[in-house]
Amino acid sequence: MTTCTLAVPKKKSAVPKKSGYLFDPRYKLISVHGKDILSVIWKFTSKFDKKGLLGFSQWLNKNNVDLTSTEPERKITKTSTEIRARSRQLNVLHDVNYVSVAEDILQVLPNRHKIVNDLKEDGYPVIGYSRKSVVASENRVSCLQRMVNILYSRSLVDKVFVSPCSSTKQQFIKRDSSDNDQILSQLNNVHGNTVDFLSLLKNNSKVCVVAIDYAGLTTNVSDLKISLSENPSLKKVIIDQYLYENHFKYFNNYQLLNNPMDLKAFHCRSKPKQRGK
Repeated sequence: MTTCTLAVPKKKSAVPKKSGYLFDPRYKLISVHGKDILSVIWKFTSKFDKKGLLGFSQWLNKNNVDLTSTEPERKITKTSTEIRARSRQLNVLHDVNYVSVAEDILQVLPNRHKIVNDLKEDGYPVIGYSRKSVVASENRVSCLQRMVNILYSRSLVDKVFVSPCSSTKQQFIKRDSSDNDQILSQLNNVHGNTVDFLSLLKNNSKVCVVAIDYAGLTTNVSDLKISLSENPSLKKVIIDQYLYENHFKYFNNYQLLNNPMDLKAFHCRSKPKQRGK
């Protein structure tokens, strides 16, 4: 169970007023100590059995768990020996909902795998697509390989195509025009670049494409719409938001071409996200 499911932080800019509360009856805004969070986590996972509060706090910070975005308040409790405690104002899930939320989380991947297998039985090749930014990176190959591995393990894709060096807003037809074979040759279980991906779309009647986050595919909504129109075989698009949102988003060709709000979902990237987890 992910920690941020149990406790959702207020925004940093929020002040103690009504508008700062999370309007969801399942949550309550309270001051929470790290030991309180850990005591709940222990009930649902053995991952932290050998960790104390310090180790748990270090894990939260290392993994940038959402609740760490709220600055802790320090309070001294006057006793025979002064106790310094840190707490955070968080919107916390009512304990009566813990089990149902945990069960929902546990079912995300099994449900996901069933959907993918159903698509395969219906004749869809399930194709993974991944890209890495043009920004200089010393670990480009290892980052791409992690994303490739995730597409195979989490989404059960049949093949993966990679754009080793492209912008998230770059048009598909302009990606990988330069020679990136040296990078591709260092990757395992990769079937080509964007040029090869577009060729696959032309040579199949129906395809389902999976990408990790919207930026893993594109945030250029105009070009996405053009690509969907020119490649009617691209019947389905699945966006993996498992790491950050604990879910997958499912779209079909008609939906993206005819519903501006669904298409607008791809114009969403506010800051870089890790796609290799």
